[in-house]
Amino acid sequence: MRGLTDIHNHILPMVDDGAKTVVEALKMIKMQENDGVKNIILTPHYRKGMFETSAEEIEWKFHKFQEYVEKKGFDVNLYLGRECYADTALMETLLKNPSFQMNGTRFVLVEFSYHYDFQKIRNSVYELVSEGYNPILAHIERYACLNKHKEYIEELIQMGAYMQINTSAVLGKMGFSQKHFCKKVLQEHLIHFIASDAHSLQKRRPNMKECKKYVEKKVGVEYANEIFVRNPQLILEENRR
Repeated sequence: MRGLTDIHNHILPMVDDGAKTVVEALKMIKMQENDGVKNIILTPHYRKGMFETSAEEIEWKFHKFQEYVEKKGFDVNLYLGRECYADTALMETLLKNPSFQMNGTRFVLVEFSYHYDFQKIRNSVYELVSEGYNPILAHIERYACLNKHKEYIEELIQMGAYMQINTSAVLGKMGFSQKHFCKKVLQEHLIHFIASDAHSLQKRRPNMKECKKYVEKKVGVEYANEIFVRNPQLILEENRR
């Protein structure tokens, strides 16, 4: 079986509220490697008025960081994506910045306001799918409307969306409510990806191995491998077909 893939994290240093230094970022990469993570899609935030590092600067820093990782001899593959905030300009932002797509594929990682109602999320998903994107909804355990209505998640999946939850929420580090929600949607096989959303060595540390073991125990090895290995492989290989 191929190694684990982390599709959502903030390890790329000095671009958002994630890793503050190259040294910290390299230590996070080492933690990922120790956890058996083979592939890491780096996904810096993009949110107008808050995280607006340009695509050009992100790409330059990504390639420089790749060089540091290679010099350290880490056995991991790095890819580039972006975590895009769903505002009224989301479609325009994606059309202007193809590099915001995950590893050059049609997958896009999308973050919503925690307070959005279902109709706003549904409208965004509809627009993205209509334009040929494969939206991955980031950390759905945080969205109140989806927490309360399983049928909303099912509808979004039927529309063409993919669901992602965070390792920290699955493991109970974000409170009982989020852990309970994650357990429920995992048992019902409504999740396509679990990712670290790692930000630092203290806050939301990389912990993919611990989470995979927990998921194997709760819902079985087969489904765990689907979430941590096979589904992410679609993002890594789609643009090679």
